[in-house]
Amino acid sequence: MRSKVLIVDDIPANLRALSMVLEPLSDSVELVQAASGYGALELLMHNTFALVLLDVNMPDMSGYEVAELITKSNMHRNTPIVMVTAQGAETTEVLKAYEAGAVDYLAKPII
Repeated sequence: MRSKVLIVDDIPANLRALSMVLEPLSDSVELVQAASGYGALELLMHNTFALVLLDVNMPDMSGYEVAELITKSNMHRNTPIVMVTAQGAETTEVLKAYEAGAVDYLAKPII
């Protein structure tokens, strides 16, 4: 059985780019995409994920808000969350990500 990785980003090109980066893992990983925080939360209601790659800036709710909701869930509190952003890795943003429940913080573009 393949592990599921949830990729969350409101920009379709970013979803494709992250999927392409993870493509070499496709034999062991099933990639699932959500285009919004609410979409991600809906998928999390019915699935277990080995990892969540979560965009910080989204229009409906921020990645920080989504991460906080994920970590408060009994079902998903131990799911690793990696925040992904084009904002860069300024100390305040990184700390905010960790406080929201992220285990890592990556700046775009991911090479």
